[in-house]
Amino acid sequence: MGQGHLKYMKIKNWLLIAVLALAAVLRLWNLPNVPPHLTQDEASLGYNAYSILKTGRDEFGQPFPVIFKSFGDYKPGLYVYLTVPSVAVFGLNEFAVRLPSALAGIISVYLVFLVSNLLFKEKKLSLIASFIMAVTPWAIYFSRSAWEVNLSLTLTLFGIYFFLKSFKKEKLLLLSALFFASTLLAYQGAKLSTGIVLLILVLLYFKKLIRFEKKNLGLALIFGLIISLPILLSFFRGQTVRLTIFSIFSYPRPKEYTQAFLDQGGEKFGTISYYLFHSETLNFARAISGRWFNHFSGRFLFFEGDWPNPRHSASYQGMLLLTDLILLVVGFVALVRRGLSKETVFLWLWLVLSSLPAVLSRDQVHGVRALNMVVPMVLLLSFGLEKILSKKNIKFLFIPAYILAFVYFLDSYFV
Repeated sequence: MGQGHLKYMKIKNWLLIAVLALAAVLRLWNLPNVPPHLTQDEASLGYNAYSILKTGRDEFGQPFPVIFKSFGDYKPGLYVYLTVPSVAVFGLNEFAVRLPSALAGIISVYLVFLVSNLLFKEKKLSLIASFIMAVTPWAIYFSRSAWEVNLSLTLTLFGIYFFLKSFKKEKLLLLSALFFASTLLAYQGAKLSTGIVLLILVLLYFKKLIRFEKKNLGLALIFGLIISLPILLSFFRGQTVRLTIFSIFSYPRPKEYTQAFLDQGGEKFGTISYYLFHSETLNFARAISGRWFNHFSGRFLFFEGDWPNPRHSASYQGMLLLTDLILLVVGFVALVRRGLSKETVFLWLWLVLSSLPAVLSRDQVHGVRALNMVVPMVLLLSFGLEKILSKKNIKFLFIPAYILAFVYFLDSYFV
């Protein structure tokens, strides 16, 4: 290996360290005060961690529960247990409660680098992807508060990484199963978001998986099921109330409302006209497709962010930077030109399906439930930025605009 190549690799390693340092600053600086004060959910997570630390029981006196009761809801308890050491060291305060999420956010930046490198075998592209993950508002918002979904996303990336690595060393499939199953212990919505990722991976890499030794496949499956078992059993213990409350299917139109507009047109239930234009199935289909498109809209991504839930984004700021609009278009074209491979199909399918946990809920958009969408979006943006950086004239115009958009975000969020 030549001296030039070694120097090149050393520079890239230092660049990665710089990106991780930037991610740490953006996620840890003034953490107790931005965003201001704890939410009810954050306070509940912190107090339960404090209670476990002091008594070994949750706020309701249950010894070391896997699922915690909170405000009439039930939450998987992994975030609580990860907060216990933080509370023990720093005390019961905002910083201690938010620190596990911030650390998960920093780790996710490194994992995006690793996963991208495994998928596309291009270190430059992977560096760009990690940089975009570090500075993307969507990733920053949910790393600076105690969000179980942010922990779940990091565990999902660990699961993907070890899944892809297992093709060279089969026993790593056990670690992949561990991390994928752990997402269920971290976040209620992971039942769907993790299921989507797993289904795509298994379908795309099925031929490789069936060549694994049965012992390794069986151990991974059993291990994953054992870890997931408490969450799977919660379906039969009445501990999934939140899923029922927020599901779009829990809010059909009142029959009187449907009857009223059927009467206006002289139509009746059960007729061909009813099934073609007015049925409840069609109503749900419209609502679901509308919510899906909302998550890809300029309003959500670039201009207003999570408008029904203002605390999920900064004022007058989308979930991405404004200049990401250009990267999205360029990245889309660049990825299309790469053609279809297992890796690109995985990225396309994850991008298309990752918003489903939010789409199937009652909100028009939801930055929390759609958080898994940030990773395929970041990878798509990285293709765009790589392409722009390869064009000298365009690069010198775009970089100042990108910095300006980033400064605008910093002012909007931190000031």
